[in-house]
Amino acid sequence: MEIIIQLLQAIGRFFMQPLVYILIVAAIVNGWRRIHRERKMFHTRIQDHVSELIQLVWPAFLVGLGLSVVLYIFPAHLPVDLLWVITGIGAVLALTGSLQFISGGIWLGALLLLLGTFPLYADFLPPAVVSWVEPLSTRSTILGLTLILAFVLVAECMLLLWKRYLKVTPSVHMSKRGQWIGRQSVNVLWLVPLLIIVPVSEGGVMATNLWPSFAAPWLPEGYVTFVFFPFPVAFKQQYQGKAARTGVAQSLRKLGLLTGFVVLLAGLAQFYFPFFWLCAVAVVGGRLFISFYEARKDRELAPYFSMRTEGVVVLAILPNSPAAAMGIKTGELIQKVNGLSVGNAQELYDALQVNRTFTKIQVLDGRGEPRFVQKSFYETDHHALGLVLLPDKPPNS
Repeated sequence: MEIIIQLLQAIGRFFMQPLVYILIVAAIVNGWRRIHRERKMFHTRIQDHVSELIQLVWPAFLVGLGLSVVLYIFPAHLPVDLLWVITGIGAVLALTGSLQFISGGIWLGALLLLLGTFPLYADFLPPAVVSWVEPLSTRSTILGLTLILAFVLVAECMLLLWKRYLKVTPSVHMSKRGQWIGRQSVNVLWLVPLLIIVPVSEGGVMATNLWPSFAAPWLPEGYVTFVFFPFPVAFKQQYQGKAARTGVAQSLRKLGLLTGFVVLLAGLAQFYFPFFWLCAVAVVGGRLFISFYEARKDRELAPYFSMRTEGVVVLAILPNSPAAAMGIKTGELIQKVNGLSVGNAQELYDALQVNRTFTKIQVLDGRGEPRFVQKSFYETDHHALGLVLLPDKPPNS
C-alpha cells in the first residue's frame, strides 16, 4: 500500500516539475515560428496553432507510462541536484530550438561522459565546484543515468513508429540553378514522463523494500521516493531528395540497431561498471553519425520536390481538406485536372475553373502508377482544395 501511495504522489510531483511548463512554452514558440514561415512562403498555415502542443504529449505520455512500468522493475536512481541540471540543459535546448541535440539523448550522453570522467579533471576545478559535482558522479547515479539514456533512445524509436502523428513542415528555397526546390522537415519535440527514484531523508520508502526491484544491485541505500520526470525527446531532420516519411523510415532502421546495442551496453553496465563509457560514446557518436549520414545521402539525391514538365508535385496536404479526403498524398504527382495537363500551380488553378462543381484529378503515386480521384468542389482557390505546391514566383522576402 505504501508503494502505491508513493506512485500516486509521483504523478503529482510530475506537475511540479518546471521542465513540464518550459517544454509547453517551447512547443508554443516552435508552433508560432512554423506558422510564420508557412504564411510567408505559402500564404497559409499547414497545421493549426495547437499542433505542436498535441504532438508534445501524444503519444509521448503513453510511451512514457509503458516504459515506466519497466523502469519500476529496473529502477533508475537520480539525485535532485542532477534533475535540476537536466532541467536547465533541457530548457535551454528546447527554447532555442536545438532539437538535433535533444534527439536520441545526445545531450544526456554528453552529460554522462562529463560526470563519468569527473575524477580525471576534478583537480583543475575550484573546490566549490568539486564539492557540488562529486555527489552527482557516484556509481549509483552514473548507472541510473545510463539506464535513462537507453530508455530515452527506446522512446524515440517507439515514437517514430507512430508515423501518423509525425507533423511534416514544408519549405521552399532557390537551388544553385535558379529553380525552386521543396523541402520537408520533421521537427518534433516530445515530453516523455519516465519513472525514477530519488533519495530523500524522510517520507519515502526503503530502497530495499521496493518490489519487484528489491534485488537490483545498483539501488542506493536509505530512503527513496518516486518521481515522474519529464524528459524531452526529439527528432529533427530535413529532406529534399525524398519524401520525409520515407527518410524517417530509413533513419528508424539505423536508429533501431543503435538502440538495441545501447540497451545491451546499459544492461551490462549495471553489473560491469566500465560499460557505461561505451554506452555514452555509442549514443553521442552513433546518433550524430545517423543524422549527418542521412543528411549527406539526401543531398546527393536529385531534388524530389521540384518543377516538372509532366505534372505538379504535391509538397504538403492541408489537414481535413478536400485533397486529404480525396486521398491525395504528399509527394504524389498531379498530371491532369479536369482532363487538362498541368505543369505548375497556375495551370492547376486554371484547370479547376473548367468545372467548379466537380473536380477530377489524375495522380501518379509513389510507385509510378496512375490513378484518378474526384470530388465535388466549389471554391476557386487551389488552397481551398488543400494542396500546397511549389510557388510560381518567389515567396515574400
